[in-house]
Amino acid sequence: MTGLEDFLNKKHEVNPIEQYFEPVDGSFQCQNKECSLVTYEAFFDSSHNKIKWVCANGHDSSVAV
Repeated sequence: MTGLEDFLNKKHEVNPIEQYFEPVDGSFQCQNKECSLVTYEAFFDSSHNKIKWVCANGHDSSVAV
């Protein structure tokens, strides 16, 4: 039997961040000095021992653990 995704000719795309990093709970403030937004979604990069996040304005931030 044909799968629904094949029938609709769609493939589920995996977000590269979610594929390689583990989600981290908490609140994370943007590190850009002109921005003070807080986000509640971050990811742990075990290969570099860093927690990484992106604020709503698109600024990348990280902290080494």
